Amino acid sequence: MKARVNRSSLQGKQEMLQEKAEAKVKEELREIAEYATAFSPVDTGAFVTSWSLKNSYSSGRAVSSRGKPRNQNIEAKQQEGLGQLSADINAISIFDTPSVSGSPLFVLSNGAPHADAVDERHDIMRRLRNRYG
Repeated sequence: MKARVNRSSLQGKQEMLQEKAEAKVKEELREIAEYATAFSPVDTGAFVTSWSLKNSYSSGRAVSSRGKPRNQNIEAKQQEGLGQLSADINAISIFDTPSVSGSPLFVLSNGAPHADAVDERHDIMRRLRNRYG
């Protein structure tokens, strides 16, 4: 006994599942981005706009606060940082990304020269790790 399998039907279902999975992963990455920018302090805006999300450990954004005006609008700078992270997320292809132990690799980093000092004062990375693992 034999049955013919409709490959195009199976392929269509696989593509639909991949689209749904990618949308769900990107939704979670956006949640992480929103959290990171919401807890980022703003003076010059350099820290909050130095967040990047990539599928590698390569360097991301690195904005220096040197020479920038202080006391910037907090909401505007946080929105700018979130917009940049959203563009990063949109550019990632979930199924074409490197993996670590079978899971896709995503790296949220802050390349501001003063990122460590800011994190010492505001404990942002610990909060992110506690919430998102």
